[in-house]
Amino acid sequence: MLVVVYYHGGGFVTWSPDCKPYDDLCGGLAQELSVVVVSVKYRLAPEHRCPTQYDDGLEARKFIDRTKIDGFLEKADIGKCFLAGDSAGGNLAHHVAVQATSSSF
Repeated sequence: MLVVVYYHGGGFVTWSPDCKPYDDLCGGLAQELSVVVVSVKYRLAPEHRCPTQYDDGLEARKFIDRTKIDGFLEKADIGKCFLAGDSAGGNLAHHVAVQATSSSF
């Protein structure tokens, strides 16, 4: 199965993967597209100033790549990993993709 790493919106200040709208969205994506969705919880402003969110986004992507999670790799093809997000999360997905191209993990 393909893997979608999803970064939530909220202007880096609000929302999280465990709030109902994003939980419903990611669950719907997983069901409708038959993909594994990993919804990333990153630190929010104003307590954590930018670029903390970009760092968290890249670290989450690295974690998925290097961590052996029981049952995950049996269903998920990490070689087919897509980054997605809405609003600030779309911005975050873009920056993670740019950073990942110059990283080795």
